[in-house]
Amino acid sequence: PSGGDTGEDAVRQTLQQLILYDGKPRTKHVMSNIQIEVDADGRRARAQCYITVFQAVPPDFPLQPIFSGHYHDEFEQVDGVWRFRSRDISPDLVGDLSRHRRDMA
Repeated sequence: PSGGDTGEDAVRQTLQQLILYDGKPRTKHVMSNIQIEVDADGRRARAQCYITVFQAVPPDFPLQPIFSGHYHDEFEQVDGVWRFRSRDISPDLVGDLSRHRRDMA
């Protein structure tokens, strides 16, 4: 999320500090046009897709898209398990994030 987090614990901590969450999911992340390329040796892969995030926070924030862009991901297989190596997020359109992120509230 911050562009430099490494490891599950660091990513989780950053998300907990950044995302407004009251225990109820109020967003939907919709990914489409997913393209995946796996290296010939089957140990690394790259993917890209479109992402649109919708949010509704009743009673005063009706359902609306709050973010649209692209994910560019890299994966690797370690001991037979696929894991993220990196994710780059490229925004195209950004809406009202005030009910989604602490730094935008």
